[in-house]
Amino acid sequence: MILIAFGSVILLAMIGFAWNYGSARRMLVDRGRMHSIPTYHATHSLLVTLVTALPFVLVWIVLQGPIIDVLIRRAIAEALADTVTRAEMVQLLAEIKSLASGYVFVEPDAWKISITDYYL
Repeated sequence: MILIAFGSVILLAMIGFAWNYGSARRMLVDRGRMHSIPTYHATHSLLVTLVTALPFVLVWIVLQGPIIDVLIRRAIAEALADTVTRAEMVQLLAEIKSLASGYVFVEPDAWKISITDYYL
């Protein structure tokens, strides 16, 4: 959820930059006079930014979970020296996800807490 909010803020900043940059660039080219209204040029810059950034944001939203799961599985394999069965891996992955979301039932090991940083 935090990543979505952070991504939205970055996307809005890019939109604002593109809006101002497009208008300013157009004014420099025509030495301050525009043959069209400034909103047209700013909207064009806005659309160029959105069309470029939106696919990357959507791809990240779709692939965020699997990418983080792979990172956690690698961290678990490093911490336990590849002695984990598939069932134990699934159980550890679920436990680490619950730790990251704040659900702690028993005192976890230190290495599990350090792996939860991937979710923050």
